[in-house]
Amino acid sequence: MRVSLRRDDPAYDSNADYEVFLDGSPVDHVITADEEAGEVICKAVDDSGNFIIDDQDFVDERHFGRMEIRPRSYSASTKAFARSA
Repeated sequence: MRVSLRRDDPAYDSNADYEVFLDGSPVDHVITADEEAGEVICKAVDDSGNFIIDDQDFVDERHFGRMEIRPRSYSASTKAFARSA
């Protein structure tokens, strides 16, 4: 699966609400995630958690590893979609 918040990406979904994990750890500020490529692009943050800006643009980071993308309503403990009452 691939998801993206970039309008020029074929996987763009303006309603995307996913959790992204890289090697089992959650990733914040995700722009694009691709399970097949094992790649995630996210906004870079400093040690204080502030976005890194270079020449008035946010800096992106690219990470590689074992990716997992799940809809936020997905329950990892049951491996099934949660149902609302």
